[in-house]
Amino acid sequence: MGTKFVAIIAGASAAALLAAGSVVAFGFATGSDDPAEATPPPIKTVDHGAEGTLPEVRETETPPRPEVPRAVLSSGGRSVTVEPGTRCWGNLCVDYVGPVSNLEPFVVERAQGFTVTFEAGPPTEMYVGWVDLAGVEPGITGGRAVWMGSGPVIEGAGEADVASIDLPPGRYLYTVFAPYAGRGDLSYAVYLEVR
Repeated sequence: MGTKFVAIIAGASAAALLAAGSVVAFGFATGSDDPAEATPPPIKTVDHGAEGTLPEVRETETPPRPEVPRAVLSSGGRSVTVEPGTRCWGNLCVDYVGPVSNLEPFVVERAQGFTVTFEAGPPTEMYVGWVDLAGVEPGITGGRAVWMGSGPVIEGAGEADVASIDLPPGRYLYTVFAPYAGRGDLSYAVYLEVR
């Protein structure tokens, strides 16, 4: 068996390819600064063959991009839909430096509260929290806000729906981490203005 070299190994079948003397190289190319918009290139399989022979490179099709389920926060007859930020879903993992949210704040009244629904259905479990955004401004990528520096985290209950907001008026990030057994995990953030 020849010498193997590779920068990145990906895919569930990579171990089988390695055992057979092959290596899978996989990466992403993008024309955007948003990693969620990355376009996966074709997978290249390199078979190094027997000692002293030239390697053979084969390209296979680009794997399909998984549809990523969104979340909808509703309050007072209005709603805002948000895409997930950091996530592993289907065959793709995307990691941001901080929570990713809607660009403009969604206004909620303290006495009204809100509900959250998930296109993926109810998660297996859920972790929620509030982040005080006083004095914090987001970065912008792909038409969404990325919160690289943020204020103190105020832990919330383990339910996405909030009957009444018990926070002083201000700007907050409402965050939800939603793991789905056997499917992956999604993190959402909604930029809110509490009045």
